[in-house]
Amino acid sequence: MFGLGKKGKVTSSIGKALHQQIYSAMTENEQLTNERLLSLFTNGYISTFVLCVYSFEELNAEKMFNNNFRKILDGVLPNKLYEIFLRQNEMRQLADTMEESKPSEMVTGNQNPKYFEEAKLLAKEDAKSFVNTGDMDSANSWYSYLTGKDNYSQL
Repeated sequence: MFGLGKKGKVTSSIGKALHQQIYSAMTENEQLTNERLLSLFTNGYISTFVLCVYSFEELNAEKMFNNNFRKILDGVLPNKLYEIFLRQNEMRQLADTMEESKPSEMVTGNQNPKYFEEAKLLAKEDAKSFVNTGDMDSANSWYSYLTGKDNYSQL
C-alpha cells in the first residue's frame, strides 16, 4: 500500500544508474577509476545526468536536484563522491575566473575544461536513453570515461 512515489522512484533509479557505472568501473580498473573520479568529466557528467533525468521525467528538475543531489551521490559512494564533486566544482569555477592566466595543470589531462563540456553532452544523451528505455546499461558514458574506453583511452 505504501511505497515510493514517482519522485522517489526516479531519485532511486538515478542513484542506481550512477552506482552501476562506478561499481563496474571499479571492478574493472580501480586505480584508473580512482584517478578519473577527480576530473571535470565526472563533475559535468554526474550533475547533468541527475538534472536531465529529472527533467526528462517531467519533474521540477532544479528543485529535485537541489533536494536530492547530495543524497544521491552519498548513496553512490558514501562520504566521497559529493566531496569530490564539490572540490572539482570549486576548481572549475576558479579556473573560469582566471581566464588566460590558468596554470597548465588546470587545463591538461583530466582537468581540461573540454571534458566538462563533453561530459554534459554525453550525460544528457545517457539520461534521455535511460528515461526512454529504463535500461541502466544505456547510461554508460561515465563508465567508459572512468575505465578509459572508446575516446578516453589516451588521456
